[in-house]
Amino acid sequence: MHSVIVKLTRTTMIIPIVGALGVRLDRKEMHSHHVRWHAIIPWFLVWFVGTAALDTVGSIRTAWRAGLVELAIVLITVAIAAAIGLSTHLGGMRRAGYRPRLLRTLTWLTVAVTSLGLQLSAGSW
Repeated sequence: MHSVIVKLTRTTMIIPIVGALGVRLDRKEMHSHHVRWHAIIPWFLVWFVGTAALDTVGSIRTAWRAGLVELAIVLITVAIAAAIGLSTHLGGMRRAGYRPRLLRTLTWLTVAVTSLGLQLSAGSW
């Protein structure tokens, strides 16, 4: 139960952190004390808070939960893949040499083996 509370607290802290960073960046870029809220609050955060509120008041049907969980997994996977894929430049990776490639490979293997090992030990796989 303790881990659930910690995870929920971390997730909820996204809201004030994104807001504070957005205000700081907006003021810095605009050289003003006026904050453009529509420009600094990301839409995913609005949807996150709205969905959490709907779930809190019981507006989301139990029958929909499994489908929504699956949809969330797909959307998170697409977002991560897009973020990684859109920022990857294959030519730059080739020019970087063998050391960064070796580090990437070892990091990938470590994360993959650790993740799979934890899933296996937890009975999730």
